[in-house]
Amino acid sequence: MSTGADLSGDRPVEIAAAPPQPHESQSEIVLHFLDAMMASPIRTSVAREFLSAEAANRWDPEQGTIIYSGQELAPTAQTTVSVTLSGASRLDSRGAWRGSISPAESVLRFPLVKEQGSGASRGHPTR
Repeated sequence: MSTGADLSGDRPVEIAAAPPQPHESQSEIVLHFLDAMMASPIRTSVAREFLSAEAANRWDPEQGTIIYSGQELAPTAQTTVSVTLSGASRLDSRGAWRGSISPAESVLRFPLVKEQGSGASRGHPTR
């Protein structure tokens, strides 16, 4: 992920998300999905590229947001990557703060599947 930071003026910082790359590890796929969610200005199109076709159809990022200060990735199975978020809180669909999330809710599991024809793994977070 790159930034086009111009700290000399009042222009907002732009964060450009990178799409999935061939031969990424499962952990890299999940990490880059999370990175893509930080795109600024806000756009979810690149993040959606990391999802399986089925997950992309189900995913509604406007339902709400989880914000966090840190993350720890750990492969938990051959086809799953687990991410533990630290300092995590929930925002509703309007961006209003809804409070901190519990330790159990701070663990996201990303089951990964091989997409037919793409040769790449794709996933979607679950709790």
